[in-house]
Amino acid sequence: MIENFLAGTAALFGDPITILIFVFGVIGGMLFGAIPGVSMLTLAAILLPFSAGLEPAQGVMLFAVIYCTGTYGGAITAILFNIPGAPENAPTAFDGYPMTKQGRAGKAVGAAVLCSAIGGTASALLMMAATEPLAQWAIRNIGPPEIFALVFFWACRCIFSWRKHDLERLDVCTSWLTRCYGWPRSCGWNKSL
Repeated sequence: MIENFLAGTAALFGDPITILIFVFGVIGGMLFGAIPGVSMLTLAAILLPFSAGLEPAQGVMLFAVIYCTGTYGGAITAILFNIPGAPENAPTAFDGYPMTKQGRAGKAVGAAVLCSAIGGTASALLMMAATEPLAQWAIRNIGPPEIFALVFFWACRCIFSWRKHDLERLDVCTSWLTRCYGWPRSCGWNKSL
């Protein structure tokens, strides 16, 4: 596993264009994450059409870097101004802003950087270690009955989330099942779906 990680890292960062994309993702994610109301998802939506020309590894790296640095960037405004830059930074404001009012803003931002780095590294290592065994388990144990149970649960969720006059939800459910499995439509009052 570690040799695959090292080979992937060398391939990813051996190209100067990839390093440039990485730096752009770090700066853009931090800026967009720090601006309240404009999250890193906005930057990801803006960059999505431009990422079509990237290599798959470069695109995945770009969006992962935007997400990670955007989460950290939102912590900066949450700590300094009590305005979370992203929804996941709201708890940071609970402890970070009182520290800023006590004159310990640098310590609060440093703690956010440290916790973000430790949590990101630990979760990435756990994901790399658990992905292959989890995928093998899923391939062995998920068959037609489990897929039917998922589809049935999803269809029940659609049906039971109706409002009084919201019959289009049922139409969306049946159109999804029609497209995925080729089942005939049972209700056809909205042919556009």
